[in-house]
Amino acid sequence: TGLLFDATRRHGWDGAVTIRERGLLANDPRDTFVELANDATPVRWEFTVPDGYYRVALLCGDPTTTATHRVALEGQLVIDNEATLAGQFIERAGIPVQVRDGRLSMTLGGGCELMRTKVNALVVTAGAPEPHALLAPAGGERVCVGTSYTVRWSGATAGSLVRLDLSRNGAAGPWEPL
Repeated sequence: TGLLFDATRRHGWDGAVTIRERGLLANDPRDTFVELANDATPVRWEFTVPDGYYRVALLCGDPTTTATHRVALEGQLVIDNEATLAGQFIERAGIPVQVRDGRLSMTLGGGCELMRTKVNALVVTAGAPEPHALLAPAGGERVCVGTSYTVRWSGATAGSLVRLDLSRNGAAGPWEPL
């Protein structure tokens, strides 16, 4: 629904959104959607849940027109200005999310595209933390002060933090957080 957040109902929006029903696909979530212009002030939908880890599935699109979608979960972009044609839909399943404030948040808009984000469905299930693995550097590299260095890891969970420590003295330390 397009209703504002209500603590009794445990979910809702923090601003105005448009709800559309095309009437073309009976009993199909692809027929209805919440819509927001991407260049408008972003709006957030929140759902009260216990702090913890969740898996989220998203469905975005419109059976009759094109769209460019921009969706963030817990502040992490999970769909970043991805376009669909009429009748085409973006499906994302199993997106790992960590909630730390008692509300799972989905934010729409906030881009500079003149198109619209259209979310048909959001499914939230209990999950487990996504394990992190360091991909680069492999260890033992020496990098000069003032040099840019890319650090990559797998297992990103929307809303989670990764701690990076630096030793300026090799593996023996001391270590300091970055």
